Amino acid sequence: MSGISYEEALARASSKHEIDVDDARETAAYWVFPVLGIGCCGVFVEKMTGKLVEFGSHTGIDDWVWGYEQGLLDHPTRDLVVIWQSIKPLRDAGDAFVWRSQPPQV
Repeated sequence: MSGISYEEALARASSKHEIDVDDARETAAYWVFPVLGIGCCGVFVEKMTGKLVEFGSHTGIDDWVWGYEQGLLDHPTRDLVVIWQSIKPLRDAGDAFVWRSQPPQV
């Protein structure tokens, strides 16, 4: 399995934001770099592709990680409005729910 190194991922994340390196997280598929600033809580950098995905600041990083793993951040051209208090019971239920991205009904 090849992809980008931690140093390359950090360089990509740091090119757009001031990163909190001490609180960076790693999974098998991506790194999460918390951001020191207003308006962005952090960024994901995918290990295989090097793709950088930014996420907002309304809620904590754990909720953004959950949303990313559900595919909710895969469509950057869409606005995603989530009432996190309503989503929390579903997130806590884990794999009991399957998420699909559907265009809004007009």
